[in-house]
Amino acid sequence: CEAGTERKILRSEMEMPGGPRRASHATLRTLSRAGAAAVLLLLVAGPLVAPVAAYNCTSDTACAYAGCNDRSADGEVVAASCEGGTCVSGNSTHNEACSEPCKAGTYSNGTWDEVHCVTCPAGKYSETVGASDSSTCTSCDAGTSSETTGAGNATTCTPCAAGKYSAAAASECTQCAGGSKSAADSLSCESCTAGTSSSADGSSCTVCDAGTSSAAVASECATCPAGMSSAAEASECASCEDGSVSTAGGLCVACEAGSYEAGFTECTPCPAGSYS
Repeated sequence: CEAGTERKILRSEMEMPGGPRRASHATLRTLSRAGAAAVLLLLVAGPLVAPVAAYNCTSDTACAYAGCNDRSADGEVVAASCEGGTCVSGNSTHNEACSEPCKAGTYSNGTWDEVHCVTCPAGKYSETVGASDSSTCTSCDAGTSSETTGAGNATTCTPCAAGKYSAAAASECTQCAGGSKSAADSLSCESCTAGTSSSADGSSCTVCDAGTSSAAVASECATCPAGMSSAAEASECASCEDGSVSTAGGLCVACEAGSYEAGFTECTPCPAGSYS
């Protein structure tokens, strides 16, 4: 019987006429048998304490973690001996216990509410096992990039292709703007000079053909208009000399005998009764 029930019977019997002596004897016999059974159970089975997992908490940090207040680092029940509930730095919490150290590419700040190890972001990597903070996440070098999160080594940092560039810790390489170029593994782009233009992929600057021109930082060479022309790699077009003409993008050509230049765009035949 439960203790409360036994006490209730005891009171009711004591209220009966002539009951106190008889009730006391009956109750003592019942309590004696129950107590002996309880002692025997404890001797045979030992303390009724369920095994607990090691919480890996420390005694010098404030405990806010359920289950740690009455457990030491080795899992023994020691009431209030572990005021710390924070997992050891570099571990993560899972199912109300500290799990294995964070693997390479991840880290833990050790706070009680961490459920998983935090992954290093794209553009970084960490070779450290059991890292305790984000400072172990190392940036990929400038001129490389990595799209991988939680990278465990530097092999994920791949060089940028020609025509692209990156700063340190980049998740992807950036295309060079028109009028500029870069070699592979570059941290910046270089402007094309006057008389050249950038290739489509930004990997080089190409010399302008004769009849075209470009200023610096050009993505393409411009065609010289009719009446003007240029040599290769020219920064600007020039008017044809007197007596010569050109079509758009063409070279200046002298008018043949019997004709003359009119406006640098075409040769006109001499009228009847004249020559040249």
